[in-house]
Amino acid sequence: MNSADTPKTKHTPGPWTADTNPRMATVWAKTQKGDMRICDIRGWGHLTGVGALNLPSDKAVEIQDANTNLIAAAPDLLEACKRNRQGLRNLIELRLIPASHFDDVEEMIRQHDELIAKAEGSA
Repeated sequence: MNSADTPKTKHTPGPWTADTNPRMATVWAKTQKGDMRICDIRGWGHLTGVGALNLPSDKAVEIQDANTNLIAAAPDLLEACKRNRQGLRNLIELRLIPASHFDDVEEMIRQHDELIAKAEGSA
């Protein structure tokens, strides 16, 4: 697939960056017009609050930061899935996959297809 065949993404293009903060973390994208806020992650209060999970503050910050970093990596992960899926298809077309592994590779392609559809909102 060449760049002319690649569909334009509907999401804000990456890279995205994580700005962690104990009370509220933010994911940002660089655009031609400056930084654009992708989302705020406000899990800390829900993770620490009474009636919620009632976690210690340091554990809540750890979880919130991990969620923030995962979200910030989303565009890169999506592109990696697309490249890997195409690479696996190329290996099959070039008959570089031994017959004993063909079903495993087909399963990996199916998993990539599902993840890409989920990320693009068509699953």
